[in-house]
Amino acid sequence: MHKVAGEPIVYSMPCKSKLNVQLVLLDDIKVNVFTNHDTGFTYKHHNQLGLRSLLPPAMQRLNTQVLHQLHSMATALEKYVMLASQRQTNTCLYYTTIPIINDSMRVWHKLDDRFGLPKANVFFVLCNPLISTTPAMLIRTCMLIKLISDLLIEYSYIALLAGLGYMLDLQDQ
Repeated sequence: MHKVAGEPIVYSMPCKSKLNVQLVLLDDIKVNVFTNHDTGFTYKHHNQLGLRSLLPPAMQRLNTQVLHQLHSMATALEKYVMLASQRQTNTCLYYTTIPIINDSMRVWHKLDDRFGLPKANVFFVLCNPLISTTPAMLIRTCMLIKLISDLLIEYSYIALLAGLGYMLDLQDQ
């Protein structure tokens, strides 16, 4: 049987009425770090996966789980050990915890686990019809863009080394 990473194992068993009944093994869902939500399974997931009465009836949001985990840790080493164990058992909780583990941390972008690319692009579009009304306004706008660009380079130099990119452009629309 070939298993694709991140998908639960589904077994088909014939029944007396010649229908195929699919049984999703609870153990695989709990062991597979990509499908394990611990107590974060919503009631919708319970029904979709056929897990009714197989999981604890309580449902906790990931935010509640993260806060509970972090408040139980006293030192940075304990937090690191907790993160290392969470990565092995519950990746959803692990990636939710990363940005708040250290107050001095800056999260520039999070790489996709499969392809190693940023997971999202963010675009800020500022529209102003006065940009090109006069040559003086156009020059002021270009100077503002250069000033913002210089400030961004100074602020995000480490992020540029890590591969984060941005672009400022003048568009008359």
